[in-house]
Amino acid sequence: SGRLRRVLRLHTRGTLRTRFEDAHIYLQELLVQRSAAIARREKFKTAEIRKLFKNGSPIMRVLALGLMRGDRSLADGPTITSAIADSRSANAQYHGLELVAQCWHSMPASDRPAIHQAVSNSVIPPGSDRRPLADAVLAMPVSSTQEG
Repeated sequence: SGRLRRVLRLHTRGTLRTRFEDAHIYLQELLVQRSAAIARREKFKTAEIRKLFKNGSPIMRVLALGLMRGDRSLADGPTITSAIADSRSANAQYHGLELVAQCWHSMPASDRPAIHQAVSNSVIPPGSDRRPLADAVLAMPVSSTQEG
């Protein structure tokens, strides 16, 4: 993906600490891609994946988000809201925002206001890779009457 290429490019130019952080993000990107691919082939129990997200470490939460991206039936409004409002890392929040964009039009209209509010309340700095995703989500219709 474009984000992976950008992370790799930054990885080769950054400081040691930045290189470590970039490598960490790159590995999480691979984790999300692979877990999404697995979820497209294998069937997982929805309750188990949501529990994994709720109780998991930051990396396990990213893994769960990847599984949800591969199989949207694993995602639900409260989990997506938590991925944005209670993210444990900027990268996890990024994947939560990507999941929102992917699921928005198929999710129940009753879940949309809480997700929209979570994005509105999140501190996402201008210029971050999350800002365009957050702005896109904020531009999406909250009620089904706004669509069309």
